[in-house]
Amino acid sequence: MQSSWTFQFILFGFEFIIIVALIFMIWSLNRYNKPLKRFVQSIEKMGRTLNTPPISETDGPLIVREAAKAVNQMQDRIRHLAQERTQMLAAISHDLRTPITRLKLRAQLLEDQEQQHKITEDLDEMEGMINESLAFFRDEQLAVQKSKVDLASLLSSLCIDYKETGSPVTYNGPKKDWAIEANGLALKRAFSNVINNAIKYGQQAKVTLSLKEDHYIISIEDSGPGIPEEEFDKVFKPFYRGEQSRSRATGGIGLGLAVTRSIILAHNGEITLEQLKPAGFKVTITLHKLDHLSQN
Repeated sequence: MQSSWTFQFILFGFEFIIIVALIFMIWSLNRYNKPLKRFVQSIEKMGRTLNTPPISETDGPLIVREAAKAVNQMQDRIRHLAQERTQMLAAISHDLRTPITRLKLRAQLLEDQEQQHKITEDLDEMEGMINESLAFFRDEQLAVQKSKVDLASLLSSLCIDYKETGSPVTYNGPKKDWAIEANGLALKRAFSNVINNAIKYGQQAKVTLSLKEDHYIISIEDSGPGIPEEEFDKVFKPFYRGEQSRSRATGGIGLGLAVTRSIILAHNGEITLEQLKPAGFKVTITLHKLDHLSQN
């Protein structure tokens, strides 16, 4: 009888040890997994833009905290180098304006009107590239400076401005009280670039603002031929112009979508392209929702 009781006691103790071990194992896995998941997510965001917030250096075990600290230091160094590069390129672009102006004046002295026209056209295109480049560098810096912005008010007002100038732009969405942490000027430029493309290459722009869980969805549709799917990645590269739609006749130097993408990524957002059937093109921008404007 005593032997049976002893066996049951040992068995109970063994089961208790197993349960405690399992609880400790689950706790340990959660303690390591959650910080690691957040660490990986932060690294993925950093791969899209250098303007992501720094990784927490207080979460998780020591090795994760040390890795986070090292990555944050690396991010700061890379951001500093990128800013120096941007400032240098902006300075070069600005300084190129003076010789271009001189060349334009000298072109006016040419007797050959055909050559004068061709040279002036080339210089105008070069000047356009410089102006767009300066705007691109400026917007990269602007996007970092953020405050609370009413996205619905910004977008609806922008569409009203287009309509008042006779542009074929429609807006479907709320008029106010959709808050976001952003740079209003930079976002306005990003939306304007897409709307301008829709009008220029697709005859119209249908702008829609909607809410999906904790994200704002901005879609801009047109009725044009769109862009071949194999060019989707290319159009986000600076100075890329598709053969079918972008030329001197229609204008544009290939910086619009590059600027837009840079601004959206700086706001931790996403931008996607979609070819519609049977015709039309759709640009979708996703941004993180913020609490109601009246809240702190």
